[in-house]
Amino acid sequence: MASKHNMHGEVYGFVRYSKVRDIDKLLKAVNNEHFGQYRVIAMLARFDETVPKNGLREIAQAEGGV
Repeated sequence: MASKHNMHGEVYGFVRYSKVRDIDKLLKAVNNEHFGQYRVIAMLARFDETVPKNGLREIAQAEGGV
């Protein structure tokens, strides 16, 4: 469990995934998980410039190992 807390006292941490084909499916699956009394809340990083606004990477970038 992460030891960092936000300004509301909630525990948080960061995770990076690679080779994700369907971002929405991943977020739905992760958001349904719990660790004891803690519910997982997953969000897409707002500062990630490699993901267009529609949430899908272009095929050429994905094949190039980006």
